Amino acid sequence: MYSESFHKQAHLLREQGKSLKEIAEALGIAKSSASYWLTGHANKGAFGTMNRQEWLAKIRVKSLQVRRNNSIKRQSIIDDQAKIIATQLNPTLETKRAILGAIYWAEGAKTNTKTVCFANTDPLLIKLFITLFRECYDIDESKFRMRLHLHRYHNEEIAKDFWSELTKIPIGKIGKIYWKKEPNSGKRYRQNFMGICFVRYNDVHILREIIAYSAALGEILTK
Repeated sequence: MYSESFHKQAHLLREQGKSLKEIAEALGIAKSSASYWLTGHANKGAFGTMNRQEWLAKIRVKSLQVRRNNSIKRQSIIDDQAKIIATQLNPTLETKRAILGAIYWAEGAKTNTKTVCFANTDPLLIKLFITLFRECYDIDESKFRMRLHLHRYHNEEIAKDFWSELTKIPIGKIGKIYWKKEPNSGKRYRQNFMGICFVRYNDVHILREIIAYSAALGEILTK
């Protein structure tokens, strides 16, 4: 029912990394037909001396690369749209306090402490917290302290410089480094960028206000 050129078109699409579903939709045929042509002809002259397994392995690599490229393009579009929306926002002080309360609720110390303490490995999240903290409250910079949890693969001086520059907290405010124990031999673990950064601010009243704000916000938004 179909010409040889039609079959060749199916093979060409497959060589480009298209899936069987995409080929079937492009040619207006059943997916089973596309599968039969592409696997049934794998050992024929169109593929030279390449056997079916070799051909399929080659096609899978190309198909994976196409899917990865498409995924990167989709993520790029999402990132661009998010940036456009974010740049249009003009958050009020109360909105900023709501964001601060939400992220502190997720990553901050809330029990058995009288100190505001926020910890994370993500530099952007640490920077967001401390930026909002300074904007939302009348801060005494001398009350800031930092602590770093590092692994042996970290460089202490580089880590101190990095977090001090990011947070604008002097290196002299960084306490003794806590060196984390290495995992057992053979155990896999994910290396982090610059260790875990703990930002501390000694003010129990601000701590109570942030926690109360985040709890009230959660109750209101979940009604």
